[in-house]
Amino acid sequence: MRETSYPEGPTPMEPEIGDIRQSLDDFHTQLRRKCYFEEVTIREGPDYMDDDETSQFHHHKLKHQPNNSPPGLYNLETMILLNEQDSLHSNPKKPKYNNLSKGERQAIQSLNNNSDIIIKPADKGSAVVIMNTKDYIVEANRQLCNTIHYQKTDINLTQADC
Repeated sequence: MRETSYPEGPTPMEPEIGDIRQSLDDFHTQLRRKCYFEEVTIREGPDYMDDDETSQFHHHKLKHQPNNSPPGLYNLETMILLNEQDSLHSNPKKPKYNNLSKGERQAIQSLNNNSDIIIKPADKGSAVVIMNTKDYIVEANRQLCNTIHYQKTDINLTQADC
């Protein structure tokens, strides 16, 4: 049996257009924020934001508005518009080569369809966690029943702004 390593994971079969679009939107938001906050830094002085906030494109005014994307300069907005138009007219193609054998792909599909197990990314690191579904539900309920960290409410707060 040969040993194979896949440092970047399996080659995806079909590109996910929604994922590509979301990544492009996130990139454009970062560009707009970078442009906006660099202008603010120039206008208000180098001590206006610390390095951590600048490198992550966070700012106290946007802290509770994660989807806020300030308008950029005319040239930036033109580039973003052209970029979005190009992405609408492009058709991502399947990769030429697959780095998994047919049997390996079938094994992954079989694991994904197995309702007796849950497969999730680990909280830390780049590991994968596989748990028995019953154990996963018991652990989730145990954590949610912890009244130190969670509190039952009489109203549904899922749509409330935090």
